Formats: sequence, C-alpha cells, structure tokens
Amino acid sequence: MSEARIADLALWARGRLADLVDDAYTATVERIPLYRKGDLGPAPELRESITQNLRFIIGAIAHP
Repeated sequence: MSEARIADLALWARGRLADLVDDAYTATVERIPLYRKGDLGPAPELRESITQNLRFIIGAIAHP
C-alpha cells in the first residue's frame, strides 16, 4: 500500500474513532465472557482503554 493510501486510512480512522471504539467495545463485551460479566473492570475503563489503544494504532499508522 502506498504512503498516500496509508495516510488516507489513518485520516479516515481518526475521523471515525468514536464509531471504531463503539464497535470494538461491543465486540469485546460480546466475545469475552470476563468483560461481559464486568469481572475485569468497569465499562468506562474498558472503553477508555480501547480508545487509547486505537489512538496509538492510528498514530502509528499515520507516522510509521
């Protein structure tokens, strides 16, 4: 993939961060029983962790 397309991907992801977080949060809670039960921490902390991780990944894509 060209650098321009990678930059476009990062820009797209940055613009959809809230939706990506929602999707990742939903998938995590649905697929991992410990998260579904709340055994690994409160929902806001999980959502914040996902947000920070996605920001890091998007930043790494934007600036390899």
